[in-house]
Amino acid sequence: MNIDYFREFLHVAQTLNISESARQLHLSQPTLSNHMVVLEKDLGVNLLVRSTPLALTSAGRELAKEATAFLESYDNLVEAVQQAQEGYNELRIAYDYDMSACHQNAFGFLGKFVRTYYTKGSINRIPGEYPTAHEALATGELDCIVQAYAPKESDVEAGVVFERLPRLVSNRMVLWAPKDHPLASRSSVTWDDLQKMTGDTQGEKKIHLFTDEGFARIVESHGIPCAPMEDRYTHSLSMFDPRSDVIFIIDETFSKYPIFFTNSDRVFIEIDEEDARDEAYLGYLPDNIRPILQKVLDFLHESQES
Repeated sequence: MNIDYFREFLHVAQTLNISESARQLHLSQPTLSNHMVVLEKDLGVNLLVRSTPLALTSAGRELAKEATAFLESYDNLVEAVQQAQEGYNELRIAYDYDMSACHQNAFGFLGKFVRTYYTKGSINRIPGEYPTAHEALATGELDCIVQAYAPKESDVEAGVVFERLPRLVSNRMVLWAPKDHPLASRSSVTWDDLQKMTGDTQGEKKIHLFTDEGFARIVESHGIPCAPMEDRYTHSLSMFDPRSDVIFIIDETFSKYPIFFTNSDRVFIEIDEEDARDEAYLGYLPDNIRPILQKVLDFLHESQES
């Protein structure tokens, strides 16, 4: 007995029109009619009065009344059996460690998802070691990946879908500069300010900005040179070296970590621009969505609508 025929019967019972149900179910009319005949033979009863308009027999009305609860119980049983598989409820997610609120947003959201749907569940965080999100996801060993700021165009072109996660914490970008630097007297700067300070400074000392790749992309989109932390010129620099005049871009939330705000040699300067904020994105391949990831995506869409 084909369980899908029960679902199709419920649809026919609602429309009382084989042709219309076939159209909505993306089946041919003869195929759907044949499925109803097979279901009747399996049950040993007539379910439909094939008249114009179509009508239900008493057995058909009884099946229509009980089938919804039956299918719900069946779906719950299937899900329970599937969840018994090892790893079914484990979300395999990769992330790159960076100086932003991106991952606080991401894992705050995912933690809420786990608490909402599961008494037991796990998020397997795998440090990102691939040059692109597509290469990481194409291995088949990951469900999704978290990235900060606008995703790379090459990943989008390769078929990775990115969806913005809810912003759960404050995440404005700030400069972390030496307290004796000329910038230290300012409470905020703009993109125009930074363009002038990193370009032709007309005799003034040019500033050099360093940050993580996600931040570097947004800064450079404004025509401001900014080297990622991995740049070879920073290997010998210490973020906590009072003699270093390197200016770092970090996240406002991240800056509240004790290792930062207890450092008396540097100060924070806000970047006063609307787009100077970190966004968290969940990236995945649409052809590789396991049930656990589909639940995450459904939860994400519900969160965005509420």
